[in-house]
Amino acid sequence: NEVIEFLKSKSIDYVVVEECDPVPDDMNETSTSSPKEIPENTEAQDHQDNEDSVEESDEEEMVNVQDVSKKVEAWLAKSGVSKTFFAESILKKRQSTLCDLLKKKKIPKSSQGWLPWIRMKEFLESTKEKSDLITAFKNREVKEKLDFRKSAKPYKFSKVQIALLDKYYQNKRGILDEDTKEALSKIADIPAKNAVIWFQNARKRQRDGEYTPGEHQAKIQKKL
Repeated sequence: NEVIEFLKSKSIDYVVVEECDPVPDDMNETSTSSPKEIPENTEAQDHQDNEDSVEESDEEEMVNVQDVSKKVEAWLAKSGVSKTFFAESILKKRQSTLCDLLKKKKIPKSSQGWLPWIRMKEFLESTKEKSDLITAFKNREVKEKLDFRKSAKPYKFSKVQIALLDKYYQNKRGILDEDTKEALSKIADIPAKNAVIWFQNARKRQRDGEYTPGEHQAKIQKKL
């Protein structure tokens, strides 16, 4: 007040400045902290995962490995469809994998291991799938025969290939089924159609007394 009276006496203009309340420290500093993350709603996801696991578990429990194995083998024998064709078409796997499953009949320990069994069970329950597979298999056989007829060049077998053909002929008693044909084709590196011809000719030579099963193996062994 004394200062103001002094200024008035000297005719000096003045302006009264009101002091502001001090700004709190937390208002002066710009907040740099990131907003709190909102926790994800994991409850719904956990519930969905639980439902999926229950569904998988239920489906697995419904698959009787022993029963499915017997039914698949019986169906293959009745339909004439090869295991190789079945494995590649239905399971998308090799023949060896299918044979291993059907032979061992082990109870899978993981969900992944149950998939082939579930797939085979679904196949057995589908009349349409079974019919379609038989048709596809027959169509492939027809195509192989047509391709064979179109082939003009005679195939020349090596002595080792003839010995292998001879061995299979002896073991299978002259019968070349689909699985044996495909296995022989891979092992001996012989086109399947040429293996069929060799077996046909061997049967004819055997009937005429010109061929004895095992004779080619004996020749190879002597040289060794």
